[in-house]
Amino acid sequence: MFIRGEVFVLLCRVGRVFCVVCIAIVASALPAQAQTKSIKDPISYIIDQLYPPVPDFKTPSGYKVRIGAVAGFTPAFEGSSDYHFRYAPLLDVVYRDRIFLNSNRLRFNFLPAGNIRGGFEFKYRSGRKEQQSEDLAGLGNVGAALEAGGYVEARLHATVFSFDLLRDIGHGHKGTLAGLLIGQGLYQDDNTTFGIGLQTHWASKNYMSAYFGVDGVQSAASGLPVFNAGGGFKDVGLTLYLKQDLSKHISLVSNVTFRHMLDSANDSPIVIQHGNPKQLLSSLALRYEF
Repeated sequence: MFIRGEVFVLLCRVGRVFCVVCIAIVASALPAQAQTKSIKDPISYIIDQLYPPVPDFKTPSGYKVRIGAVAGFTPAFEGSSDYHFRYAPLLDVVYRDRIFLNSNRLRFNFLPAGNIRGGFEFKYRSGRKEQQSEDLAGLGNVGAALEAGGYVEARLHATVFSFDLLRDIGHGHKGTLAGLLIGQGLYQDDNTTFGIGLQTHWASKNYMSAYFGVDGVQSAASGLPVFNAGGGFKDVGLTLYLKQDLSKHISLVSNVTFRHMLDSANDSPIVIQHGNPKQLLSSLALRYEF
């Protein structure tokens, strides 16, 4: 059960204001041209940045479907300082606490008992196109990846732990990724949920090389120095999450995330010369559930 009381009612209200203010700050701080560029980012990249999956342990009796859209500000690529205003459609499907489809992520739960889930996971990662940003000129494309692996989630009172391990089984980055999320619910009533989450990702050498490395050919074409990326922690982030039910079927979801790149992602000349390891993302989603 989430912590209740007048203090957390006030905290929830402050959280709503904070989310709105952060969205406004990011919008006003970005250059005008960054907000109006017509470059089309892949939908799966937009969703990954603006709509991270939040564990939900309310088991439906049959199935649950959510459709909607998310909009917000996302960097042109991981580590970029060039922000774009972007939007994407959303589709979430849950069937009897067994199958979870979150837009570009599919999970099968084999432990539907109590507050523990675990099973197989598949995820589509759209890769990175050189045309996404002028800062990527000469670096070429990173192919789309189909990642497969497993996950486990556990909930203890108002605290949620989530871990997944995925490997590219296609021809994209050809690497391995591990993600850890620790979420803490701060307030919940019949219509409002407010919480925070701390998240980090570890990536193998292949993934880091694909997205942050610069080989000899890329160096000659881009003007960036050669950089041999190694495996390690890719980033760490803090997220504020707010869900507000407007009616029985309609809800608003807001996320504000501060993220800092680590290890080879932080040291890459792609980030140092053309980006910023410190990133602030904000989004707002409207969902219809039936």
